[in-house]
Amino acid sequence: MKNGIQYTYSILTAIVLLGQQLRQMPHLTVRVQAGNFIFDRKSFLIICKLTDGQFWRHNDMNILTVGQKAAKAQAIAKIAAQQFAAQSFGQITMAGIAKQAGVSKGTLFNYFESKESLFMTLLLDGYCDYFDQVSQTIAARAVFTLTDFLKLLLDETAALITSHAELVRLNALRGPILEQGANLKQTVTHRQALYAANERLAQLVCDRIPTLTVSEVSQLLLVQSAVISGLMNLSGLDEFQKQPLVAVDFENFKVDLKQDAVATFKYYLLGRYPQVQLEEV
Repeated sequence: MKNGIQYTYSILTAIVLLGQQLRQMPHLTVRVQAGNFIFDRKSFLIICKLTDGQFWRHNDMNILTVGQKAAKAQAIAKIAAQQFAAQSFGQITMAGIAKQAGVSKGTLFNYFESKESLFMTLLLDGYCDYFDQVSQTIAARAVFTLTDFLKLLLDETAALITSHAELVRLNALRGPILEQGANLKQTVTHRQALYAANERLAQLVCDRIPTLTVSEVSQLLLVQSAVISGLMNLSGLDEFQKQPLVAVDFENFKVDLKQDAVATFKYYLLGRYPQVQLEEV
């Protein structure tokens, strides 16, 4: 009996290895069946019908390398970001993301257990990339004073709204929506990466401006984010489902997100650093 089990295990192992080879052949159809064996290229799933009528399943994700898994997760996240640029969060479905990404829903859920987890990862990784971009901008400056830093913060406030609109939209959803269904462990892992990126940026600023502290710089970045998210949540009171409410005059409810966010943050910075001249910004 033991030899029989070992023989069966060897056969199944061979099928797994065959599945790995089949996966690399782009001309294959999505689903291949041979006798009692089925290879589903879309979900990396190998199914074998055993002699007792039971089914043995092997998910090929389990033997992907760390790099392959990361690449697959990034590809899925890229599709989700593309959909979010064209639709609201509520309109997007995991089934739609899986279809566009060319994977099964089962495979998608192996990487992100919920839509909230997927978009939480997009948000946190997006801010990591953004902080690294700001760090590169600062590192390239030959001279970088407190005034330069505060002006940069105001410039980046406008840039976040105009050039990183999806990131800003996601940030406004973080507390009320994304955290309600996101995976805690996955969120903490990506939040730790964001914290590290934030610390790198803050330390870089402090190295150039010794009068500032890492905690102080981090606080400024948090206030910047809070100003943008707060105004975004209050914008659109003169609209309903993105359509103007023309029958009623809500003129004083209108918000110019970029202009008002920059102005509000500027007032905050002037109050905190009255010695700095920001009038020309």
